Amino acid sequence: MSYLLHVFQRDFILKFFFLQLLVAILLLVDGYVLVLLAADHGVFITLAVAGATAVPALFVVLNSVDAILVKMRRKIRDGQNPRWEYTSLFGVLLSGFLWLIPGFFTDFLGLVIFVFPIRNAFGWVLTRRLHSQLKRIYEHLKLEEFGS
Repeated sequence: MSYLLHVFQRDFILKFFFLQLLVAILLLVDGYVLVLLAADHGVFITLAVAGATAVPALFVVLNSVDAILVKMRRKIRDGQNPRWEYTSLFGVLLSGFLWLIPGFFTDFLGLVIFVFPIRNAFGWVLTRRLHSQLKRIYEHLKLEEFGS
């Protein structure tokens, strides 16, 4: 219910449309790169390569998510709050989202964000306001870990 109240706040609306504008710019840049490459190498091969990059990226992201979740569970078992794993997980999910968008520019951005220090920086930006929610998630995961 409290999230619904954000719709009536000017700052939230401004951030929402700014995020949409950012995604639109990414897609336009990707489209431009695709058009340039299609003119040089042909439409079909360009689209095939652009689409095929998502498959290996998906495996890399899923493998990284699994590794982060294992590390997170280990920390929870040791009684530690896995706050850095949260930031890393959000960074990996952001890079995976960018990798799944067909195009070379977003694939490049996804690859850059996937690099460990940059991943944590982007993850921190995404999680910096979620402290209370992440604390509740930690408590839930702790109960789940010790309950089974």
